[in-house]
Amino acid sequence: MIDESSQDHGLPNLEDYWATVRRRRWWMLLPMFLCWAVVWTGGWLWPASYQSEGLILLEQQKVPEQYVVPNVTADLQERVQSMTQQILSRTRLQTVIDRFHLYPPSHGLSSLLQTGDAVEQMRKDITIDLVRSDDKTGNHRGELTAFKIGYSARSPELAQQVNSELTSIFIDENLKAQQQLSEGTTAFLDAQLAEARTKLEEQEAKVQAFKAAHIGYLPSQLEGNVQILSGLQVQLQANERARDAEKQQKLYLESLQQQYQSAQGTDLRLELADLRAKYTDDYPDIVHLKEKIAETDKLKKQIEAEVASKQKTHNASDNNAAPAAAEQVERGATTTVMQIESQLKSNQLEIQNYEKRERDLESKISTYQSRLNLTPATEEELAVISRGYDESKSNYVSLLQK
Repeated sequence: MIDESSQDHGLPNLEDYWATVRRRRWWMLLPMFLCWAVVWTGGWLWPASYQSEGLILLEQQKVPEQYVVPNVTADLQERVQSMTQQILSRTRLQTVIDRFHLYPPSHGLSSLLQTGDAVEQMRKDITIDLVRSDDKTGNHRGELTAFKIGYSARSPELAQQVNSELTSIFIDENLKAQQQLSEGTTAFLDAQLAEARTKLEEQEAKVQAFKAAHIGYLPSQLEGNVQILSGLQVQLQANERARDAEKQQKLYLESLQQQYQSAQGTDLRLELADLRAKYTDDYPDIVHLKEKIAETDKLKKQIEAEVASKQKTHNASDNNAAPAAAEQVERGATTTVMQIESQLKSNQLEIQNYEKRERDLESKISTYQSRLNLTPATEEELAVISRGYDESKSNYVSLLQK
């Protein structure tokens, strides 16, 4: 019994806890009251702060680049950082501070929170946050789309006014920077375009000078040269055939001339008269001589007829000489020998003309063959010069589009 009572008396119960709380209630209530009093006093004495935010959207060029090529391609984040450094400069912020009379000297608890430098204090009160796209499709996820400008002040009106001023400065600075950058880029492109135009004109002049110096040897004239050469070769072949025909005619006329002269060279009729004075007509020599005279007369008539026919044909080809020649034939003023000699002279002139034309054709053929042989080398040289011209033209067109 004694052991159980002493054991129960050693364990604390609810009444023991409550008695402890009642004895030490001031030890717990007083710290709580003091903490509440400190928080309430600090909240009452701490200066009020209001924040105003502005959202500036960033948009890329909406016109397709195939129609309007932008001449400013700076990164958006770099532009925002550059503008932030310029706007948060001491000169810009001091102008805003003076305009809105920010951060006047204060007393009391708020004076302990001021750094003494109004510009540094304003920089702490300004917040700039970048806003990135959260596109779920993933096409433009993480892309910079806007940025927020926040400013904290002692009154909501002042916070709104200063934040609006900062937002306007950002927008104006962006337009000014874009304009300056665009003007600088345009001026640079203009200078590059003028230089490219000068180089293009120089390359074009080189190409034109080369073409003028190698006229007839250019690759573009290759097909024409081949056709002309082929035509000249056909003309040469026709000329050679005509020349050979005239030479054959010359040989034939010379043969006729010799035959006719041979037929006239011996006076067979005188020899026949001498034999008749001694013998009768049945004498073998007289018979043979008569046959020979008949053959000679027949040959002469054939030659005269053939020569006369050729003379008429020749005169018919010349309208001016035809009437006079015909008249001479009719009057008998032109003998067979003279006709043969005339035809031989005409034939000789034709042969000379054909030979002269042959030399001319051969000279032209040699010229065009030389052009064809030099065309590959000319093409290679022109390709080198044209490559520089094409590069200059491509550069000029690219700058002109920009």
